[in-house]
Amino acid sequence: AEGFIEKNKDTVPEEIQNVLKASQGSLLPQLLSDPSASASDSAPPPAQPAAGRLSVRAARKPTLGAVFKHSLASLMDTIEATESHYIRCIKPNEAKQAWAFDAPMVLAQLRACGVLETIRISCAGYPSRLPIPDFIHRYRILLPGPMEPLTPESSLDEYRALAGRILAVAFDQQPDRSQVGLTKVFFRAGMLALVEKQRVERLNVAATTIQALVRCFQQRQRFLREKRAVLLLQTLARGVLARRQLRMLRDTSAATSIQALARGFLARALFRTTIRGIVALQAQVRGTQARARFLDMSKEHAAIQIQRTVRGYQARKQCKHELRLITRMQGRLRQRLAKRLVEKRKEEARSAAHFQEVTYQLEGKLMALTRQLDESQTRSAQLAEKLRQAHAESQQLRDAQSATIASATAELSARVEQLQKDKAASDERCAELTQNMTDAQTELEH
Repeated sequence: AEGFIEKNKDTVPEEIQNVLKASQGSLLPQLLSDPSASASDSAPPPAQPAAGRLSVRAARKPTLGAVFKHSLASLMDTIEATESHYIRCIKPNEAKQAWAFDAPMVLAQLRACGVLETIRISCAGYPSRLPIPDFIHRYRILLPGPMEPLTPESSLDEYRALAGRILAVAFDQQPDRSQVGLTKVFFRAGMLALVEKQRVERLNVAATTIQALVRCFQQRQRFLREKRAVLLLQTLARGVLARRQLRMLRDTSAATSIQALARGFLARALFRTTIRGIVALQAQVRGTQARARFLDMSKEHAAIQIQRTVRGYQARKQCKHELRLITRMQGRLRQRLAKRLVEKRKEEARSAAHFQEVTYQLEGKLMALTRQLDESQTRSAQLAEKLRQAHAESQQLRDAQSATIASATAELSARVEQLQKDKAASDERCAELTQNMTDAQTELEH
């Protein structure tokens, strides 16, 4: 840390500060806030200069050391205002690789951090504890013989005394393994597991005893039932034997008949059993044969299905090939027909051009006739003017001239109407030929 202040006496250039403060992030402007502003808020106001003197000393820019000092002071204030917690980090290996564990290195770090010593101190104390009522409720089974139940009105000393008795039985008069506090029972490390083991063993012994008693009772009841049944069977059997012997003594022939009937019954039973076995064997054999026939029929049906599918596929393939050839032939034929139709439409178009030329000639003639009509009308107007001048002299001549003009006008009008009709017919013919050509081109494109 020697020479830290001398190395950080330089000030931060304003250009760099302005560029960093203009950042869109909210962190940089906060970090680059002027530390002298907050320091000046808490610092006392500077002394006023003496009268007659002017202060020309400008405000000093904060150096890097001042900025660091201000940041360190803010950090210390934040730490003092919070409750700090420290986390011990253990490195698994020097290379910081994944799935690599260096046991000696980790053990050395645990020893250096005092973790092992903390564990030893914790084990030397009483890490395990239970409330006295819960301890009594769970481990009172360790006491030998019956005991008086505790009531809610019992005092705390009675609870503590009963807990001490339970601990004395559990740890065989070794008080250093546990202690009874005011409201809880404290155990050293591993002692609670030892008490739990004793409880489990006591429960196992009790369960074994209960099972033995229950099984003894069940077996005794079973024995008594079997004994009564045997006595009853023996009574019945002895009665039957006595009656049979008496009957044998009375009538030997009756005994012989009974033997014959019994042997016949046994023979029939054996015969029926044999018949049932033979029928069952026949059923199995016939079932096996039927299943074999069914399997053959299934295979034959599957083969028929496969043949039908293959033949159908071949027929469809042949049909598609023939359709493809027919479609190609139809396309070629329709192409030829379309070409012929196009040539025909072209010829018709050429003839339409001839009709259009004729129409143009008729229009020229119509214009000439119209011009002649205009000239005739002009001439008739001039003659009418002359006739008005000499009406009295040439009345007859004017009438003849008027009749001539009227007939010429009617003739010219009829010729104009005929020309207009011819022109309309030629226009319709041209439109029809144009539509036919358009349809032909559309068909060729499709």
